[in-house]
Amino acid sequence: MWETRVSFDSTPMTFVSSTTSHPTFDVIRPGYPNQEILKIEIHTEGDLAPLHASSFTFSTAGSTDPATDLEEARLFYSGNIHGFLTTIPFGDPVAHPNGTFTITGDQPLGSGVNYFWLAYDLPASATEGNVLDAACTSIELGQVVVPDITSPDSSRQIQVIYCDAGATNVGTEYISRVTIGDIEQSSVKGPGGYEDYTHLVYEATAGTSFHVTVDNASPHNWDALIIWIDYN
Repeated sequence: MWETRVSFDSTPMTFVSSTTSHPTFDVIRPGYPNQEILKIEIHTEGDLAPLHASSFTFSTAGSTDPATDLEEARLFYSGNIHGFLTTIPFGDPVAHPNGTFTITGDQPLGSGVNYFWLAYDLPASATEGNVLDAACTSIELGQVVVPDITSPDSSRQIQVIYCDAGATNVGTEYISRVTIGDIEQSSVKGPGGYEDYTHLVYEATAGTSFHVTVDNASPHNWDALIIWIDYN
């Protein structure tokens, strides 16, 4: 057993530095909420009289068409946890951000690194191929501070990614014909048990009914049918 006396002098909290970066460059799917777009770091020293973050000024600079592609902007605080979390919101969401916007709130800071996360909600009508970006131009901490990097390089693209069709257990069954609207397509048992007819498109409206017929070349009484619909 070894013991020694350790002394710690508390000091008033002071601002050290701030910066921003993109937490991810993954594509964003239309219709998805809480898509992180910007990480804001605030570094402090001292543990007495904590500084309070009261407002963040942002810009949608770098985004292709924020008026169309953005539904809301939200800000979250994760303390000293270096990971995107939505458990502690900061202020209220900003609807349809386009250009400069400010989010106000009241968050006491901890000593060391404090992480804030700007996230976007996308409508289902967001345009594929467009990009989303953001800049943080100033922060109010009892004094106005400007991050060392206000607008990091790159952005996130709006895109729908589909998984490759295939199977690991290919039996004797396969779909031999599909009829939907004016589309009637016959098929054979392709490699991996699948055939690709994504070039055929039937335009369906959400909330309306339509008839679909699917033929199984080797049916059984316990067969089940599931249809996925992409409304993008």
